[in-house]
Amino acid sequence: MRYIGSKASTAQWLAGFVARHAPDAASLSDPFAGTCTVSRAFKHAGYRVITGDLLKLSHTIQMATIGLNRPPSFAGLIDRLSPKYIGANRVEMVFQHLNALRGRRRYFSKHFSASSGRLYFTDSNAAKLDAIREEIAGWSAEGILDHAEEAYLLTALVFAADKVANTAGTYYAHLKVFSRKAVKPLELVPPPLADNRKKNICLLADAREVACRQSADVLYLDPPYNERDYGGYYHLPDSIVRNDRPTPGGRSGAPLARRSEKSDFCRPAHAEAAFEQLVGQAKARYILVHYTTAGLIRHRAIMAALRQRGPVSYRNLPVRAYSTATEATGTTMNRIYWCKVDGSRQI
Repeated sequence: MRYIGSKASTAQWLAGFVARHAPDAASLSDPFAGTCTVSRAFKHAGYRVITGDLLKLSHTIQMATIGLNRPPSFAGLIDRLSPKYIGANRVEMVFQHLNALRGRRRYFSKHFSASSGRLYFTDSNAAKLDAIREEIAGWSAEGILDHAEEAYLLTALVFAADKVANTAGTYYAHLKVFSRKAVKPLELVPPPLADNRKKNICLLADAREVACRQSADVLYLDPPYNERDYGGYYHLPDSIVRNDRPTPGGRSGAPLARRSEKSDFCRPAHAEAAFEQLVGQAKARYILVHYTTAGLIRHRAIMAALRQRGPVSYRNLPVRAYSTATEATGTTMNRIYWCKVDGSRQI
């Protein structure tokens, strides 16, 4: 899934960096998990992983890709599926059933399709999205899906919808005409899972709470770089997960009422104090920070907070800046900070 601040291009590099600098580390905490790009890389490498985020969308992806080590059994659905799917494994049966559903004109068709005037999805894809979401909701209401199974299906639906969404990356705007990818049919694909044979933890919580509640060998910090409201930029996939059908407003269709609190890390007046508090309370032996030189938290504030916990080093890492149709693409400078925590310095 396309996501602001995604570390898809550096996730493997980060895993290698930690392996070289902390070969004794066996667990990692990622309290700004987002779509779990980094935490999935570490899980695949065998680390026990703890994730957290304030956004319900992120928490659902966490439960599916970090919480699960293997696909769910879907035991409660077997009697509900057509005999024509017998012979496939249970996951294939469930996905074949959902992909075969006829479209239904519901919330997403009424507000986010070509017919609605908001060109996020073609009429057929919006109707398929409505049908699949309604089917999953019905199963959950009947109690024949557990929370992990629901999260797995919703993550697949969010990923499938994002692949055919008529956007340049976020959901604050749609393109004026349908792109080639947007006219392709929506199709659910089982999210790939890595089995690290460990009990991983997924939290819907502020990063400070995650870092002080759960201990880990390595604390990976990737705070938001600016004031972007992730709940607004990703309101549509968040609505898929929540199924709350909020009243849309304006051309973007973003909910008129806020559904989640804005993080202190996105507030210029609070970001540095929040970072200092997080680092000071963190239960970790190493702290790895991935940040930009153009972010809300200044370099000197990052260094000051980390130095209170132990010796710090940093290096520059040129990366391609995130861009959308309305934001220029360019090269920015990211920094990797590494702190070996002195246990006697916790504040």
